[in-house]
Amino acid sequence: MAVKKVAVFAGSFDPITNGHLSILKRALKDFNQVILLLAVNPKKRAYFTSKKRLAMMKAAVKGLDRVKVDYTKGYTVNYARDHHAKFLVRGVRNKADQQYEDKLAKINHQLAPEIKTVIYPCEVSYKDLSSTKIKQLIKNGSDLNQFLPRSVIKLI
Repeated sequence: MAVKKVAVFAGSFDPITNGHLSILKRALKDFNQVILLLAVNPKKRAYFTSKKRLAMMKAAVKGLDRVKVDYTKGYTVNYARDHHAKFLVRGVRNKADQQYEDKLAKINHQLAPEIKTVIYPCEVSYKDLSSTKIKQLIKNGSDLNQFLPRSVIKLI
């Protein structure tokens, strides 16, 4: 029997975007299961409540049978270890993201050397997509169709 490869894709998902889904779908090609994890960062002020973000995440991945949506207030590596995941999935848009993710991967490796970080560069069409920009578009009543899944737009 083949070893089940489980990965955790954690983020604030405030809200989940088409860029996040692109990374998730690519990760599903490499892993048997991906846990889409709402990781609450107390240093970040969220636009949407945790409950709303979880609802948006579940709506966005409906039909993706190898994806589980979950939530933690703790460290992602501890969650991964507790759920027998050996990989952390991360996405990067630019050099600044890459530098941040490299530092985070190093810290995570020190905390849990058995868990590997896998970094996916985002698609070119999502290089400028960020939750901050999405929140500005929401506040301005702009069209969100090219940035968010329709199921998420319905919940906003």
